[in-house]
Amino acid sequence: MFDGLDMSKMQEMLGGMQEKAKELEEKMKPTSFAVKGGGGLIEVSANGAGEIVDITIDDSLLEDKRLLTNSIN
Repeated sequence: MFDGLDMSKMQEMLGGMQEKAKELEEKMKPTSFAVKGGGGLIEVSANGAGEIVDITIDDSLLEDKRLLTNSIN
């Protein structure tokens, strides 16, 4: 089934792909992404490594804890 498959070449290719992924992650890290939800009342910002760097919540939401926590009680 795997006749002629050179495992050392497969490992070499995988290693190269892992290295490229690390390079891309480092390149993307300074990039910032932001998304808004709740009609623009909540904003979450993250960097290119997927780390959340900021959360902004509109003051009007802080007045209603039940609304903010999405509680069903």
